[in-house]
Amino acid sequence: MIQKNKRFVFVVDDFLPIPILQHLQELALQQNYESYINDTGHYGFGVEIQKEVLEKDQIVEKIYKDFNLSSKIKIANGRIHMRHNHEKINHHFDEGSYSFLLYLKGEPLLHNGTGFLTTDGFLTTCAGFLENRAVFFNAGLIRHTNMQALGESSPRYSLNIFFDYEK
Repeated sequence: MIQKNKRFVFVVDDFLPIPILQHLQELALQQNYESYINDTGHYGFGVEIQKEVLEKDQIVEKIYKDFNLSSKIKIANGRIHMRHNHEKINHHFDEGSYSFLLYLKGEPLLHNGTGFLTTDGFLTTCAGFLENRAVFFNAGLIRHTNMQALGESSPRYSLNIFFDYEK
């Protein structure tokens, strides 16, 4: 069982069966994305997924099983996200406890992935972009960033699901 106050990053390749991945890739390419802007600036484009839809989805069941999540951990929200932030490093914490990223579509480049920083702000771990790669981490404790501004990159699509402890 994962522990609430421990820093961790799990990376799993070939997370979904290919037909499910291909369906999500098609969905990602068909969306009308809206710009997301927070206090650090623009950080991509997204389409919200209703929490009720996610709660019934087999992908979420797989996340709970594969990452051994407690029933006290609940979905906060989710979205399909498109990002090509190649001009500015945008490190941040996510609201909530945990984040799940599934890399859907993009060039298999290191800098299309996500970098994770130490408590002192140094890049310590990175997960390069590879389609069908799942990344699950303690996003409320680990400052992280897309790495697109650090080198060769291209637009990338991901499924982002955020979890928090039940209140």
